[in-house]
Amino acid sequence: MHPDVARDSMPFMVTANSSGQLIVVVNGPGETAGWLQPLVAAVRRRVPGVRVIAALVPCRFASGCEAEVARGIEGPDHVWETRQTMRYILRGIRPAELRPDLPGCLLHLGGEPMLSRLLAKRLGYPVYLYTDNHAMIRGSASAASPA
Repeated sequence: MHPDVARDSMPFMVTANSSGQLIVVVNGPGETAGWLQPLVAAVRRRVPGVRVIAALVPCRFASGCEAEVARGIEGPDHVWETRQTMRYILRGIRPAELRPDLPGCLLHLGGEPMLSRLLAKRLGYPVYLYTDNHAMIRGSASAASPA
């Protein structure tokens, strides 16, 4: 995520003494095993008090072990299995680990972007998409792309 995006759009994540909630949407084995851990480690160095929730969404390449892998890595405070994430998106059944009283944002690392937008809308959080495809970004989503 570009530092200016974090500084301008996620004020609760700027200072180490603040608290907030970061929902990271991941879908397949690559995002879960390869991106989630370094991302969470970097966020924790910058904002030690932030709560991080990994929210899994459906993926045709899923091995079925993504939740177990996400729980096994150092970083996320909680992991929502695909079923929990989809129940919240579609039915509003809130996972117990969610703290609706905290400010936060959603970072989309993989999966269908529309699911992240729907989840962010349900949460009332801004959504940021890590992507190299700026053409797909419309409306309330912000793109954080690699340099």
